[in-house]
Amino acid sequence: MMLRILTLNVANPSAARAERQIAWLAERPEHVLVLSETSPGAGTRLLLDRLAAAGWEVRAGPLDARERGVAIATRVRAAPRGGDIVDHLPARAELVALDRLHIIGLYVPSRDDSAGKTERKRHFCAALSRFLVERPTYDAVVIGDLNVLEPIHRPHYGTFRDWEYRLYDELVVRGFVDAYRLRHPSEMEYSWVDYENHGYRFDHAFVSHSLAPSVRRCDYDHTPRETDLSDHSALVLELAWPHPIDALELHEPLTPDPPSLF
Repeated sequence: MMLRILTLNVANPSAARAERQIAWLAERPEHVLVLSETSPGAGTRLLLDRLAAAGWEVRAGPLDARERGVAIATRVRAAPRGGDIVDHLPARAELVALDRLHIIGLYVPSRDDSAGKTERKRHFCAALSRFLVERPTYDAVVIGDLNVLEPIHRPHYGTFRDWEYRLYDELVVRGFVDAYRLRHPSEMEYSWVDYENHGYRFDHAFVSHSLAPSVRRCDYDHTPRETDLSDHSALVLELAWPHPIDALELHEPLTPDPPSLF
């Protein structure tokens, strides 16, 4: 069996853009979708409601009016949702427990030079660090928009501080492997590009060291960024999975057929 996971920053979509995202996702084969930069807005509600109506199990914490978060939608049967996994900006971290695997979806805050945004990102990284130290030792995938670069990223951007790079390093220290780097040891791709054409690899997938031999694919799909579905590329992870996949029965298409005129 192949377990397929996709992450995409949906960029707080308008309802119109969410409809286009839904149409694109409807053609995808993945079992699990990790959608970052969700919001309380109409586009996110449309996207998540349509997934739930189609039979996907959708997990997402409540969001304040101006906050952003992450949602996980799965068409594989999962254990009931537990509590928050971080104690700072909890809607930015979500966990889904499948039979023998934890999938941890993240949307790490971005920041500018202001003290407020710097401290909220630092506090979130510290909360995530505590979770990584204390979490049960299940096989896991950590995936999403981490808003952090690998230390060997080229070009090197001096705007990122040592404590931000340590988030990447800590995942490695805690027994995770960068799945993209596992399959692409020397390539440099970018999942977000700014208006000056500077590229950044912000979106990541890490797997427990024990899962590394199971990684069959970890690739960026640049279609969402190139077609204005988002300002981010998607990242696709495929794992060879030795266990039966308890798939949910989807009972309604993501993109319903238009009503007949006759």
